[in-house]
Amino acid sequence: MSRLVPRFAFLGISLLTAFAVPSTRAETPRPYDPADSKWFRKLPSGVTVELLGITDPEAKPAVWWTPEGKPLVAPVTNIGTGRTKGGQQVRNFALRVEGASDYDLDVRWMFGEYLGGESGTGLKDGEPVRGVDFAAVNLPADAASWTIRLEVAAGRWVTDATRTADGQVKSRVEGRSVIFTPPHAIERGTAIVVAEDYPDRRNVRIVAFDKDGKQRSVSVSGPGWYSKAFRVHDASLIGVMPDEVDRYELQSRSIETVEFRDVPLKAPKS
Repeated sequence: MSRLVPRFAFLGISLLTAFAVPSTRAETPRPYDPADSKWFRKLPSGVTVELLGITDPEAKPAVWWTPEGKPLVAPVTNIGTGRTKGGQQVRNFALRVEGASDYDLDVRWMFGEYLGGESGTGLKDGEPVRGVDFAAVNLPADAASWTIRLEVAAGRWVTDATRTADGQVKSRVEGRSVIFTPPHAIERGTAIVVAEDYPDRRNVRIVAFDKDGKQRSVSVSGPGWYSKAFRVHDASLIGVMPDEVDRYELQSRSIETVEFRDVPLKAPKS
């Protein structure tokens, strides 16, 4: 599963339906002892983030190396060859993110002003690699290292507001405004837009429940995009039509930030 790198920019995101990726199968060996490495972080939520390696996809043959500059067996194989642009170099990165089994993890890579390429769940020999995320980006050709920042959302989801089928809206936070547009049918389900003025930066999704209280569809989580006074979430809920929905919930969870400085962009000398 891949996603376009413009997710790094966080604006203008259209939330589509989430599809679960198997959380087990192939394993990627750790290239160093995490407890002794500056490339390993444990977040307050208990989630661990570990920078596994870097590669130049245009090198022949392509080689991976650890952020400590040691050769590395490719942790993922689903990254394309990439293509450099004028004055830039393509680099691919692999990251391991692990948390409690009942937490679904959302990772957003940030490389400053440099965007392009893709990011998503790592595959090896066609199978999802447990907890491994990848990114590809074009960076300045003369850069020997780079700082990578990541936003990780991994906590439990909390219901901020609810819209019932008859249009009644309730918010759990006093003084906050939430607006749900009337849902409408689309080819494969339901579309609805939610605007809110909660001040803190959060990971947000829209969830649809049927008349039996069963969760029927969930939009892809994201930070939404900002208007002048509101943050807006444009959700597509696939697999459920408006007349099947009893209520819609605006759910959120906190975002934690990780930074890895001076990540080497040059392959170690053999």
